[in-house]
Amino acid sequence: MGGRGLLEQSLNQVFKSNLLGQKNSWKRYGQIDSEKSEKALMRHVMNHLIQLVDLDEESCVPEEFYIFPPIGDLKRTGTVLQSKESGSYFAVMNPLCDLTVRPNGEFKARHITLCKIATIDECAEHEAKSKENVRKELVKNKKNCYHFLPSTDFFDGGFMDFESLVSVKKGELQDGFEDPLLQISPAFMKDVISRFSSFYGRQGQPSLTHAEE
Repeated sequence: MGGRGLLEQSLNQVFKSNLLGQKNSWKRYGQIDSEKSEKALMRHVMNHLIQLVDLDEESCVPEEFYIFPPIGDLKRTGTVLQSKESGSYFAVMNPLCDLTVRPNGEFKARHITLCKIATIDECAEHEAKSKENVRKELVKNKKNCYHFLPSTDFFDGGFMDFESLVSVKKGELQDGFEDPLLQISPAFMKDVISRFSSFYGRQGQPSLTHAEE
């Protein structure tokens, strides 16, 4: 802190090494649309900062997985909601482009696809194994149909169950679910989407029956 912290040093490095030589371009963008250019510049700076710190899975702490509380009440890919009826947690799986709010105040998606975040008890019941054995397998993400979410002081975590999906009409979402609890951080949500896509994109080879000669 005091102007000598890692964040301050990183911002200074990004400004001197990357942004200073681009200042004329950003000035032009600002003259065209100051609000959009400010947001674009913020994204640009953040991309550079992420490149600097890089994500090292061995040094991550659980809180890095989440944005808590979420910024705003918009539903985004990775937003975690709690069901008013069951109390279970679900994560929004729609592509971000379908959830972007248009000038008319609406987003493209007609339905919100939700993936249940199962508890260890629910996973053990589904797998018909002891909780301890299932926990060891799931924490290491050894099963393709689950993705581990760590617990923190503000969230119990759990296991995203790709076989347990719910589709809710966007007009009915507010009636059935609480306001967003948190957001899975974009960097980690990419891993979730990759695993989710791989799970449903599998192509198995059928068993072949040979005619007797």
